[in-house]
Amino acid sequence: TDGARFSRRVALATNALRKGKWSTGADISRDEVFTRLMKGFNVLDHKEYKNITPNAKEALSKIFIHESYLNAGQKEELKVAIAAINNAS
Repeated sequence: TDGARFSRRVALATNALRKGKWSTGADISRDEVFTRLMKGFNVLDHKEYKNITPNAKEALSKIFIHESYLNAGQKEELKVAIAAINNAS
């Protein structure tokens, strides 16, 4: 499902945001990684939110908690996304 595919993207993106590098060791732009992650979320049909895995939900919540990963606008955008995901469950 698209929700499950998004969950895999969450795993890659949240690891990159935490470490500051892709799993390959390549440097990242945290802003770009976050923007691409949210683009992936924004194209999901709301019915797919229920297919997002518990691990992906937890990973999104963890990056939300760590303020150093996100600026204020990104944090607000993620807060809205997490709420939408949790309301669909």
